[in-house]
Amino acid sequence: MKVCDISKTKLSASTFFLHTGPFTVSISTKIKAFSETFCSLYPYNEISVTPVFADFHVTLAKPLNPHLFFKPQVDFLLDSKSVFNPLPYAQVFPIFEWGINWAIGNRCNYYLVIHAGVLEKDGCGILLPGTPGAGKSTLCAALCLNGWRLLSDELALLDLRTGLCVPLPRPVSLKGKSIDIIRNYSEAAFLSATVHDTQKGSVAYLQVPKTSIEQQAKPVKLRAVIFPKFLADIDGYDLKPITKAKALLRIADQTFNYSILGQSAFELLKKVLNDSQCHEFFYNGNLTEADQVFNQIIQEAKAS
Repeated sequence: MKVCDISKTKLSASTFFLHTGPFTVSISTKIKAFSETFCSLYPYNEISVTPVFADFHVTLAKPLNPHLFFKPQVDFLLDSKSVFNPLPYAQVFPIFEWGINWAIGNRCNYYLVIHAGVLEKDGCGILLPGTPGAGKSTLCAALCLNGWRLLSDELALLDLRTGLCVPLPRPVSLKGKSIDIIRNYSEAAFLSATVHDTQKGSVAYLQVPKTSIEQQAKPVKLRAVIFPKFLADIDGYDLKPITKAKALLRIADQTFNYSILGQSAFELLKKVLNDSQCHEFFYNGNLTEADQVFNQIIQEAKAS
């Protein structure tokens, strides 16, 4: 069944199993606020309420500390062990998303895991590696609302055997000014309430379009690598080609497990980049213009 087919009350009363991308996550919590936000942001994902094999076992619970009665907190437990320091109760959904990212980045060495967004159109994938503040999540949010398939806004999973990118479409994390930009970008945008004063500032999450969830079992071949950078003071945009060697070094720097996989990671990135265009993309926040540029890149990739 799908998340939208089950009641919020039932989710907060028992353990359930979320199927997201190639993973199954066991989730145990009695926190009603989490269940409400979860149901609104994961409505199209498959879910199980009977026990199945899970890659990760997550518990969200209040720490057993009587001094926290007036300032309640929430703890993220992975396999019954605390991963982070407890956070304010209002941050229950962000700590869940951050915890899943941590688990995948640190435990899934059967993929090359890159801190990057991934989009697809017409069978061609675009990898968007980026440091915090580069604007990749804003781009991913806008483009998936404009007909692109979202594979991920945060973690790109490259299959070590095939070199294909495996989808992991989860709610898009937006921060600061990007929240209102995306709220106003499209009538189709459904965002969670904004959570303030987190370690990343104000954050909100965009629900992934249903079509991206329906195709989450369909991997994609990468045909372009774009390093985005938001610059508020430039006029228009600037698209600059870069060498594949430079692109490889920059991607490696954004990879969670490159040093663990070693030669396998190097050979995989070399294989992916051999079939990809590589560019830097500087933009001033004009998302309509960015969409046009990315469409042109796709057309060139298809023609090559």
